[in-house]
Amino acid sequence: MSSANEQVKNGNFTMRARKSLEVDAGGRPISGSITKYDDNDTYTYVGKAVPGTATSDALWSIKRITNSTGDITWADSTFEYLKIWDNRASYSYA
Repeated sequence: MSSANEQVKNGNFTMRARKSLEVDAGGRPISGSITKYDDNDTYTYVGKAVPGTATSDALWSIKRITNSTGDITWADSTFEYLKIWDNRASYSYA
């Protein structure tokens, strides 16, 4: 964005800039996201990240669904985009 008063609308927010603007999403999706699934007999892991994020980057939000009950828990009790998809089974879930 480089022109005066340019607007970008995305989801629930609008950004306005008078000069150039860089946005560091810190791993949080701004325009779309990718989703990965990993199923086994006990759990289903669901991970979300910005498109292009490597599975080894600490930029994932990971939840675990207990297949028998449907209970949903988050990796290390956080839904923030701070986890590594490759490590999904090693996190604690609460």
